[in-house]
Amino acid sequence: MYAVAQKKYLHIYDSNGIELHCLRDHLEPKFIDFLPYHFLLTTASKMGFLQYLDISIGKTIAEIKTKRGEPLGMMQNV
Repeated sequence: MYAVAQKKYLHIYDSNGIELHCLRDHLEPKFIDFLPYHFLLTTASKMGFLQYLDISIGKTIAEIKTKRGEPLGMMQNV
């Protein structure tokens, strides 16, 4: 599976390109990243939200308002 940050929502597709999920609670994602050891999909939206999605249970774990506006970049500490 792979995730794609499209214009309005976050979409998850399988290896054949068939859409599995459209995550409408992740509005206007600009950056996405996957934390493999924690099974978390993180998104940074144009509205200044940072969201963590636990892919093992399919629920949003945290949603944080950054209060800094649109993000310029997102990176994980490896």
